[in-house]
Amino acid sequence: MPPQGLAYPGGDYRWERGQRYHGPRQVVHDWRHQRLRPPPAGYQWVRAESGYLLLAVPTGLILEFVAR
Repeated sequence: MPPQGLAYPGGDYRWERGQRYHGPRQVVHDWRHQRLRPPPAGYQWVRAESGYLLLAVPTGLILEFVAR
């Protein structure tokens, strides 16, 4: 299934708070090393094509996107 973000020219996606993420979840355990803030309880950082998403674990709703 393709990512559900809005497309930028060149194929990158712009993720927005409140969207549901349906893509693969490559969990980021080294969030400190990636200079990400600690995930709140019930959330996890995952890698996205153009950065990192902070997702609600049970629902996949995006709380935050960090471009890299």
